[in-house]
Amino acid sequence: MAFVRPGTPGAAAKAAAKPAAAPARKARYGGIKVKADQLPLLGPSVCLWECVSLEEGQIIEGKNQYNRLKIECVETIDGPYKPGAVVELLFCVSGKGRASGEGRMKDAIRAFAGYDNEADYDAWDPEGHGIDAALNLSAPEPYDQFTIVGSRAYCTATEGKQVIKDGVRTGERYTNCQWDPGPATDGAA
Repeated sequence: MAFVRPGTPGAAAKAAAKPAAAPARKARYGGIKVKADQLPLLGPSVCLWECVSLEEGQIIEGKNQYNRLKIECVETIDGPYKPGAVVELLFCVSGKGRASGEGRMKDAIRAFAGYDNEADYDAWDPEGHGIDAALNLSAPEPYDQFTIVGSRAYCTATEGKQVIKDGVRTGERYTNCQWDPGPATDGAA
């Protein structure tokens, strides 16, 4: 095709014959946002922790639900944490991890509530209303005012089994926690 100088009678026809520009290609990772509230997960240590929050996770279809316990280091007996360090634990409360996740969450709540063992905790909370209240869910009296926020508990955290996702070892390890009541605080039962 011959060159057509702009402003000549054939220029408009040639411009109209040009194919439209392809739409801008969207970047593969465009629009990703960093979660501002991500905290490190609890690692091997022996510490006195104060409960900052316990939150019920969102239910997302096709995914497991995790409840989050956010804790702040008060005293380190062994491990890398300094007083003031904030970490979190995730408790799987659906799918294959439900039984162990719910039991681990209950054990942490028991210790933050000031109970030495599950039998004593169950005598106080036989139907699980205290767990609902700790998660800020509705609960009947006398549990409706119960909270573990501000309560303290000791945790001996050790490395557990390797995390395997889709049949592949991720290099991460689960954390096993042994919880014991801490000194009494205003948040204890």
